[in-house]
Amino acid sequence: MECGITVLSPTRRRPSRFDWRVLLFTLIVPLTAGCGRGASLSAQSTGQRAAPARDRGRGNPTWRWTDDEVARFWARLNTGRSLKPRSWPNGATVAVALSFDYQMGTIYEESPAASTSTNSMYDGRVGLPRILRVLDKHGVPATFFTTGITAKLYPDTIKQILASGRHEVGVHGWVHEPNTELSVDDERRLLAKALDTLESAIGKRPVGYRSPSWQFSNATVDLLREFHFAWQNPHSPDDLYAVLKAEFDKAYEEHGLFQVTMHPRISGHRSRAAMLDRLIMYIEAHKGVWFATHEQVARYVQSAGGLKTDDD
Repeated sequence: MECGITVLSPTRRRPSRFDWRVLLFTLIVPLTAGCGRGASLSAQSTGQRAAPARDRGRGNPTWRWTDDEVARFWARLNTGRSLKPRSWPNGATVAVALSFDYQMGTIYEESPAASTSTNSMYDGRVGLPRILRVLDKHGVPATFFTTGITAKLYPDTIKQILASGRHEVGVHGWVHEPNTELSVDDERRLLAKALDTLESAIGKRPVGYRSPSWQFSNATVDLLREFHFAWQNPHSPDDLYAVLKAEFDKAYEEHGLFQVTMHPRISGHRSRAAMLDRLIMYIEAHKGVWFATHEQVARYVQSAGGLKTDDD
């Protein structure tokens, strides 16, 4: 299962008091296989380093925890009150935020072989242009969470993303590093490097952040403050379309947010791009749809003053 987290950040890098209202998205929508090492989130921010995922639970499996230990665990993960707004812009029924994790140039540490890494080349050479053509066909915006190394080695692909003026580029780490296995200093260094490189490439400080490993270390939240800022895999495009159609239908019914995460190296294949085209056409057939970037949704929710209360 995949999840996305977008964090709004002002342009300044000086530490300040973190506003939890801007931590908007912990949105889980299955789409494609292969985004990292799972999707767990630790909200602790003690500065201590978490154990690698493969080692967790061996010494103290969760079935041995006391009720108090379980309660304390979930207390740390409390997401607070709902940030769903009372309404969407111009009376829209649903908000749609398409997103892509774009990481051309990533070398996968667990298997740094040509046969594995060449699909990182497909990512930008074939997958990205095909995805952009689909988005251009419908004139809809999207957010591309991008690794810093991509902007450094392949700046022309960043220009392709920005050419239409509709799309947003967010931060996806430096080289898709496993941040939960790094020291705090290394995680800070790579985050700063990615931010600076992407800022130079897009002409402004990136607003959104998505963890490269899809996990937060015990230091990630503190680092974001410092810089301001169950797996399911459908087996065919038709199966995938059915899942996403059902997700959209329910979001439309609930006047909620339908958020999708994709990877050009996977979703950019012919069959999956055709599925995306079909999905967008299905969504467009509905009245009251607002296509927006993650930044646009986040800023609307933050500033609209129409947030629901716990009593709603």
